[in-house]
Amino acid sequence: MVETPFRSLAPRDKLDALVIAANRSKRRAYLLEKDVWVVETLKVLVAAPFGRHLTFKGGTSLAKAWRAVRRFSEDIDIIYDIRAFAPDLMGGAGAEVLPPTRSQEQRWTKAIRARLAAWVRDQALPAVEVGLARDSYTARVRADGERLHVGYDPSFDDYGFVRPEVLVDFGARSTGEPREVRTIDCDAAAFPPDLSFPEARPAVIRRTHLLGESDLHARLLPPATGTGRPAVQALARRRPARRRRRRGGGSRRPCPRPGGGAS
Repeated sequence: MVETPFRSLAPRDKLDALVIAANRSKRRAYLLEKDVWVVETLKVLVAAPFGRHLTFKGGTSLAKAWRAVRRFSEDIDIIYDIRAFAPDLMGGAGAEVLPPTRSQEQRWTKAIRARLAAWVRDQALPAVEVGLARDSYTARVRADGERLHVGYDPSFDDYGFVRPEVLVDFGARSTGEPREVRTIDCDAAAFPPDLSFPEARPAVIRRTHLLGESDLHARLLPPATGTGRPAVQALARRRPARRRRRRGGGSRRPCPRPGGGAS
């Protein structure tokens, strides 16, 4: 079966397709629409000349790439590999790519913040504009420091508290490793089945690294210790018991009545 690209549909047909997908998936249609824009924006970023240096991270990556959390993925967090973004700062950083001193760390942060804002404005913004237009998506893209705002015209009047805008938050203070390429698809991809929705294949921080399941980060999330809520249970066992003040043979101190007498 030949699938029709969602992007090629007329506005009214897009709305109808999202309503059908919402009815079948039990999700709100305007959330499915924003999800399309999230994936499409991620797709054009990965396809840009600098895309191989980007790593998808954060809560949205946990939800979209690993299905590790159940949440609505509204915005995008991206790491630009510091080795490619600011190679001149790497002298003395060592294999861990960390600043050797506190003063060096402050210098890195100041330099990267200024460079990143300029890069978002001069390179990321036009790349996203061109990529979206190439895929027949009309958007209003603007830069705000280290962030990129991708606004679109919503197909539905009632969007609740959700903004018809995708926020891309960039950082360039780490390498983004360990990472691997994952397929990111739209939540409406299977509803209806005769349409094809945007799909992205970004490099994503590995799930074990994000959730603290690797050897290096084992302490971030306690291992499973039984049924129910293992992480919460493990943390609860570490919490010291509250000490009680005791008097005499272990009985509690009586509460005095007004006037000085004990009850």
